Amino acid sequence: MHNRRAFTLIELLMVIAVITILAGLGIGGMGMATRRASEADTRSRMERLKNALQEHHRDWGYYPEQDPADEFNIENFPHKSGSIEGFHDRDGNPYLGDDEVDGQGRYLDGFRQPFRYQSPGTVNQQSYDLWSIGVNGQNDSTDREDNPQQVGDDITNWTR
Repeated sequence: MHNRRAFTLIELLMVIAVITILAGLGIGGMGMATRRASEADTRSRMERLKNALQEHHRDWGYYPEQDPADEFNIENFPHKSGSIEGFHDRDGNPYLGDDEVDGQGRYLDGFRQPFRYQSPGTVNQQSYDLWSIGVNGQNDSTDREDNPQQVGDDITNWTR
């Protein structure tokens, strides 16, 4: 009887193939989990921004105007009264904390991209349109007037 002490080349290749397949499945799952976490973070940040916009509307009687749609930048919003520039309440307190905006005054989503904002909105004509360009980094909401239901992977403040 032959006493076997080593693996054959076929057995080693099979083990390597199984490990490779399992590693590929694990990496793919991590990518999906990361995307879902970024989407959840984006939705949470969007809610904070919507609350800040509501507070601005309550304090000043209007939403900050921005047309055409562009990046949401708190430094782009001079008040109609001309007394205070920026995204602040009547006492000069910011609606968003310094830790919530980047060094350029942009409020970023979970994908580290600036939110897009337009007021008055194309879809929400009495208020504003607010959206994140999503994981693909493409602004899929440019045709929202003609077809607001088709916005690719963008995360929006209007109902699809």
